[in-house]
Amino acid sequence: MKITGKCLCGAVRWESSEAPIVTRVCWCRECQYLGAGSGTVNACFRTATFTVTGKTTDHVDIANSGNRMHRRFCPVCGTPLFSEAESRAAPHLRPRRDLRRSGPRQARDDHLDRERAELGVHQ
Repeated sequence: MKITGKCLCGAVRWESSEAPIVTRVCWCRECQYLGAGSGTVNACFRTATFTVTGKTTDHVDIANSGNRMHRRFCPVCGTPLFSEAESRAAPHLRPRRDLRRSGPRQARDDHLDRERAELGVHQ
């Protein structure tokens, strides 16, 4: 399965030859900024099967979890492309149109999972 994506202007393109390891919705503060107030939908791919064509700009910050994050953007149009935690081996991608059309069908919601755990509700 080949999954592809690109920034708005097409200067940066990415592809994975494998399906995502997991998909999830993240509600951390940084993702809320990127998502205009809502959470972001992310897919996690194995680094070994993931390639990027084009130059990206790297913004480094510390996530709520304490992980040092590299958030990559297109330097031409500013599209947020993907994030990668130094402590994880797989980048977390912000899916674009191609992934939404051909990608995974169900996403985990980390915020909802945490709420359920605090209430003792299990699915």
